[in-house]
Amino acid sequence: MRLFILLIMTFIFSFHKSYPCTIFTASRNSKVLAGNNEDFCSSHAVLYFFPPDDGKYGRVLWGIKGDENFQGGMNDQGLFFDGASTAELEMPPQNLPRYPGNFVMEGALENCATVGEAINYVKRYAMPFLRSCHILVADKYGDAVLIEWGNNQINYIRQNDDYLIATNFRHTQPELNDYPCLRYESAETILKESRDISIELFRSILAATHVEGEFSTIYSTIGDLACGDIYVYFFHNYVNEMKFNLKEEFKKGEHWYLIRSLFPALHAEKEFRRKHDCIDSYGIGAKRTVTFEVVPDVLPSDSSQVYITGNSEKLGFWNPQLIQLQKHKNGNYVSIFSFHEGTFLEYKITRGSWDTEAVRKNGKVLANFVLDVKNDTTITIIVESWKDSIK
Repeated sequence: MRLFILLIMTFIFSFHKSYPCTIFTASRNSKVLAGNNEDFCSSHAVLYFFPPDDGKYGRVLWGIKGDENFQGGMNDQGLFFDGASTAELEMPPQNLPRYPGNFVMEGALENCATVGEAINYVKRYAMPFLRSCHILVADKYGDAVLIEWGNNQINYIRQNDDYLIATNFRHTQPELNDYPCLRYESAETILKESRDISIELFRSILAATHVEGEFSTIYSTIGDLACGDIYVYFFHNYVNEMKFNLKEEFKKGEHWYLIRSLFPALHAEKEFRRKHDCIDSYGIGAKRTVTFEVVPDVLPSDSSQVYITGNSEKLGFWNPQLIQLQKHKNGNYVSIFSFHEGTFLEYKITRGSWDTEAVRKNGKVLANFVLDVKNDTTITIIVESWKDSIK
């Protein structure tokens, strides 16, 4: 399902204080590279590969699964773009047509080979999303531009040096937010002090500018714009690397990868999902039906009530007496929920308090149950005993 461009404005690019992101490009000694750290509150990120077709250039796009207004991308002509949130400004309506697809930058990748062509392309359409973000565009010839709204106009800021960096302050009005920016300064210092550029250098910039916390660096990319290679990293781990060549990927037809599935499991990423994952809260992606059925071996009485609680609002945010399951004629307790694909759940079963939570027959407290929501599913939980029943 494709979402409208409005979602980019109100969802992805609206978190200007919590949604950092760092984008940079440089050209030296016939090398042209572009890199980005994508920082967000969900690790359900994807790469989509679209081969050349019907006069459109082949391209790779990246973003959050289910929200296909992609956060960035690169095409087989060596054109790259990525966006970062900024302080929101009032922006009057433009007397221009709305882009007929999902996001005008996707159209630029489909139809443009250079920064100049991309600028001419996007100028044909209204770009209301610029009220809360800016877009960096670079090409394999070493040209780059930052497109942003500021001082009551759309600005096309060209690079003065052989590099261009974007974080979360508007270059035209830096005083509005997040300035000075330590991530910007770190990236600029590394680029200024280096005579040459390389994948290793760009990787060091990604490491120096990554963030952790509620909005963490979820994935990072480095594009070699002349060679058509893209290097991908997951959850600010810059040791493990996946390299893709666009021409080779296009031979496989249109396809996508869940980025975390390409890398070894990380305890830190699992903890992040457990504590901060926002994919269900913001309604991204396909809905899945999850049925919980509790089968108690013993109950104190026929009138006993059974509850589920967990790390989701729908599961009561760990309130042990909020989400009651319904008793069926067979004696089991059932409730049906809808979660978005990619939601990571932790939960427990109680009879209404932590003194009555489900335990093993020997009285040992159970570890949290976990579920990575992927499909419609039914989870059966057999309860051997209850904490207050153990003597």
